[in-house]
Amino acid sequence: MEEFKVNPTSLEGLTVVITGKLTQIDRKQGEELVRMAGGSPTGSISGKTKLLVAGEKAGSKLEKAKNLGVKIVDEATFLKMIKS
Repeated sequence: MEEFKVNPTSLEGLTVVITGKLTQIDRKQGEELVRMAGGSPTGSISGKTKLLVAGEKAGSKLEKAKNLGVKIVDEATFLKMIKS
């Protein structure tokens, strides 16, 4: 993952969920990038979730995030957010 220059504070303190099919990275890489950017990756949407990275066919997690008012971004936006 050397190709990603990550700002270590860009997601500081945020709980982040990744769902759906991503095209540039896989989910495991995405979770590692969240950690590198100071965030906490988790697998389920809750009241603590601050950001949802939604790929193709995001499904029920996307609906739950919308209902809870969680910020939702696509993969490209996520990758821009974490850059230093």
